[in-house]
Amino acid sequence: MKGLQYNSSRPTMRISEYGRGVQKMINFVKTIENREERNKGARTIINTMAALSPHYRDYDDYKQKLWDHLFLMSNFELDVDSPYPIPTAETVKIRPKKPLYPSQKIKYKHYGKIMENMVQTISKWDDNEVKDMVVESIANQLKKSYMAWNRDSVEDDVILDHLSNISNGKLKLGENSRISQNLPMKGDEFDKNGSRNNGFNRNKNSKYKKKNNKFKKRF
Repeated sequence: MKGLQYNSSRPTMRISEYGRGVQKMINFVKTIENREERNKGARTIINTMAALSPHYRDYDDYKQKLWDHLFLMSNFELDVDSPYPIPTAETVKIRPKKPLYPSQKIKYKHYGKIMENMVQTISKWDDNEVKDMVVESIANQLKKSYMAWNRDSVEDDVILDHLSNISNGKLKLGENSRISQNLPMKGDEFDKNGSRNNGFNRNKNSKYKKKNNKFKKRF
């Protein structure tokens, strides 16, 4: 068909989110000889871009971002007055530095590094009743964190072994301390047989009960 154009046959746009109409406006403003008229056209384009991308208003520097996009879409060939520093092709090519992520090793990732630091700190305390209480709380937290990743039950010996491994063999439960056997997670509960029912099953069962009650009332 004559007159039908595909984007694949058109010039590539530097930023496509504003649409090809805005790109045509920029190309037209570049041809205006009068500087005052070019400035007026540039401000009109900025207002159009702001209307097409309202999500940029969430940023403090969204106006500057629009002006930067304007110059980028013009291939830095638009000669207008900008309220912000005008970017160049060289500054745009500068890539930000790669962020440095912590490279510390974690023995058990499901417990987290903070918990490991706590265990190592408490392992340096003198033995007393307060330390026994804290170690008991940590052991229960370790079990809760373990069950958050593995929904099956876990033996206390496994938790105690992990506690000893993290503390390099310096921490163990006191004589009067113990690990709780039932540690339901948020939204969970245990039935009479000790099996865990999550919130989904609980809500699902309640729906079935309501339907059965309605069915009984009808007959």
